[in-house]
Amino acid sequence: MATGDGWSSDELAGNRSWTDAWMPGTCYLLTNAGTVNSIGGQENSWGTVGTVSCRVRPMPGQSAMEGAKQESNAADSEWEIVVPVGTTVNRKQRAKVAGVVYHIIAVVDDKSDNPDKRLRVVRRD
Repeated sequence: MATGDGWSSDELAGNRSWTDAWMPGTCYLLTNAGTVNSIGGQENSWGTVGTVSCRVRPMPGQSAMEGAKQESNAADSEWEIVVPVGTTVNRKQRAKVAGVVYHIIAVVDDKSDNPDKRLRVVRRD
C-alpha cells in the first residue's frame, strides 16, 4: 500500500527507523501545571509529560556556524528540534534538551507520511 508520497508502508517504516537512529539527544516535553499562590497570583510550574529521542539543529537555511553565533549573541535564537513522527506535542508546551529550555512556536510537517516531526523553537536565555 502506498502513502501520499508513493512510499509503501514498508518503505515508510524503514525510513522512519533510519531517521530515528539520527536522533542522539533526549528531549523532555514540558507542560505548564500552573497553580494559584496564597495571594491569588499565578505561578508557573513546568512538569515533564514525556521523553523522546531528538536532534537539535539550526533552522533550515542557517549554517551550524550561524546557529552557534546566534546562540552566543542573542537572547532569543530560533532552532529546530526533530522528534519521532508519533510524538504528541503542541505549541503550549516547552522542550528541554541538554538542560536548555526551548519555547515551541510551531509544530511543522505533521503529516502521516513524514519520517519525523519538526518543532520550530526559540531559545530564550
